Amino acid sequence: YVRFLANSETVDFISFDELMHKIDSGNLPIEANADYLTFVSISSTEHIREIIKRFYSVYPDKVDELMWFISIHCQYNDVLNDEETRNVVKEIVLKCPLSSDKGRFNVEYAQFVNHILKDYNDNDFAIAINRKLIDVLNQGYFHKNFEGLYGELFDKYKDVIWDDFAEAFASEDKYGFIFQINDEIGSGFGFGEGKLFQADDGRIKELCRKHPETVPCRIANMVPVFKKDGGFSDWVIWLLDNYGDKKDVLDGLHSNMNTYSWSGSVVPHLEELKLCMQGIKEHHRPEVRQWAENCIRDLDEQLKREMN
Repeated sequence: YVRFLANSETVDFISFDELMHKIDSGNLPIEANADYLTFVSISSTEHIREIIKRFYSVYPDKVDELMWFISIHCQYNDVLNDEETRNVVKEIVLKCPLSSDKGRFNVEYAQFVNHILKDYNDNDFAIAINRKLIDVLNQGYFHKNFEGLYGELFDKYKDVIWDDFAEAFASEDKYGFIFQINDEIGSGFGFGEGKLFQADDGRIKELCRKHPETVPCRIANMVPVFKKDGGFSDWVIWLLDNYGDKKDVLDGLHSNMNTYSWSGSVVPHLEELKLCMQGIKEHHRPEVRQWAENCIRDLDEQLKREMN
């Protein structure tokens, strides 16, 4: 019956009004409204806008159902070009609860949020979604469901989200958040320059100086490892020069250098890394010198195994 009503919808929303009446009178369960959104017959872009606004005004707590509808119907047309509709949709997006057991839902959600961030210059929305992600990602493991969001946030909105991001990144109790964005904004499974380090204007180093107990070791796990023309990157050298006496920083760099995706023989990579280590054997910090010696010894063992 609900599917029949939804398929018979008119521009005057006669079916929706009947559905709402039957739910209110107890003749249909509240879950019927989700079926309506699944099967409703759509006649135009304006019709989509009206469905979103009407449904949300009557059922403001049914944001999961609306989010599915929005992600399907609002990504590839001009529905959001209407400011009133766009504001309602942004409110729904920010209100929508997220959890690690909503795999596919989370992916669709992230793709839609990226659409808004990319196509509309909305600093307030970027700030709000950054705060939401900090909280959500710190509560559970999401298996990269939201991959791509921080790439867009850093590309386009880095200045406006920086204060909130920096506070979370330096925090003692935001490890879940930091762990889950590490690969996307850092070097990841390569050795290149992640989003966090592109067009850096000194804010990262200032954050290290302000929070020496938490930030340098986290940065060490993310910095680009090598220069394009060979040798350790300026970031690696800066960390060694300023924080090379900290074991967690050296451990972070070691983990970073040994986290990579590779095809073919790894011998060239190991030889390059050994050459870089040999270049810091005379570093002014004794901890760095000892670390380099230990790394060279380990690399020699790896090279021996690879060549045999």
